[in-house]
Amino acid sequence: KIKILSALQADCSCRRADQRSPDKSHAKQKSFYMAFIRVTKKESSDKMKFELDTGDRIYQTSEITEELIKDCIDRLSRDKIEFMVLQPRNPVKHSQFVQALRGFVVETRFINDNQEFSQYSYITEDKIEVETIFVNYWKENMPPNVENWKDITKTLEPNFLTRLIRKLKKR
Repeated sequence: KIKILSALQADCSCRRADQRSPDKSHAKQKSFYMAFIRVTKKESSDKMKFELDTGDRIYQTSEITEELIKDCIDRLSRDKIEFMVLQPRNPVKHSQFVQALRGFVVETRFINDNQEFSQYSYITEDKIEVETIFVNYWKENMPPNVENWKDITKTLEPNFLTRLIRKLKKR
């Protein structure tokens, strides 16, 4: 957005320069439009890529819409599907995915810079709340606020013996 603003400012100065020197203004206008095209291309390539897995089908970024997300949540509420997982190609503010299971058990996992994760779970009966969580994750790149969610990380971590075996294998 700042780059676009700078480009617009450059366009305004081109117009002022145009009144003084037509030859220089053409070069500045061309520069402005080239900068605008670069910014526009960058913004479209920066769009977060997602995958939505419903068990019976995997949807790619180009297929995912707000209506599709709401339809999947509706199917989940009617037990037509068992789960849905919305996963970005790259973590959304350290969140690797958001998922919902039957009965609206909603979960998300955060990963830190050391590749350690924390996973949180939330149970609700409110379909609109689940829709809001998923749509905000996909559309706004906003992970859910897990402040009042249950931390289930310990239930997912391998037991001591499994961790020990993994460490020994690495040596």
